[in-house]
Amino acid sequence: MKSKLLPILLSAVLVAFVAQGAFAQQVLRMKDGDTQGARIAKHEVSRIAVDGARIRSVVGSRGDFEIQVDRDIGQIFVRPLGDMPIVAPINIFLTDDQGHTYSLILTAEDVPGESILLVSKQPSKTALEKEKNDPYQSEIKDLMVSMATNNPDSQGYEVEEVASRVPIWREADLRLERVWRGDYLVGERYTLVNVTDSELRLDEQEFMRRGVLAIAIDNHALLPHQATGVYVIREVNSDGQ
Repeated sequence: MKSKLLPILLSAVLVAFVAQGAFAQQVLRMKDGDTQGARIAKHEVSRIAVDGARIRSVVGSRGDFEIQVDRDIGQIFVRPLGDMPIVAPINIFLTDDQGHTYSLILTAEDVPGESILLVSKQPSKTALEKEKNDPYQSEIKDLMVSMATNNPDSQGYEVEEVASRVPIWREADLRLERVWRGDYLVGERYTLVNVTDSELRLDEQEFMRRGVLAIAIDNHALLPHQATGVYVIREVNSDGQ
């Protein structure tokens, strides 16, 4: 069965869901052109909206889904067709009234109706201009200083507080605490704790990965249960964002 990507009338259930606001909400922070996965309900209507903008069009790949574009409110409503045990994911492309395009990979799960809110994280003009005009090495150095001093005043970079545990070696606990986002560069500040009863020695090369431009470590030799700051600067999109 082909996916129905033109505006269609779903069912009276959609109206009831909108009226009652009976959706569990997912918030996705996305830039123009980004792709992210999202969960929708397998048996109920799910809603997709863009914060501060209206969705004007949607196109997508194959899949047994009904999709309605409500241009009056600038949102779309999605529901898998039938009652199949497995519904293949669908990839859709949304364009809002500000000209931004977002790609979503929607996976149907056995959950209540979902509300997916796309929050724009378009780069600030200040960060964009600074990255274009400053020598590359100078910009990396300035960003590293902001990270090392834990300074949220990042000259136009978008700063996001994070509390995320990152899998690493058995001997260490690594947590991402703060992220500085620009148009070309991303800075990440971590705290690493030695969870063993022995000394743990660190080397910058252990944190190298594709797209990483600079790494700094406060303390290379950690006593048992001692912590240190780890700072990573990488190119945007080198790690999928």
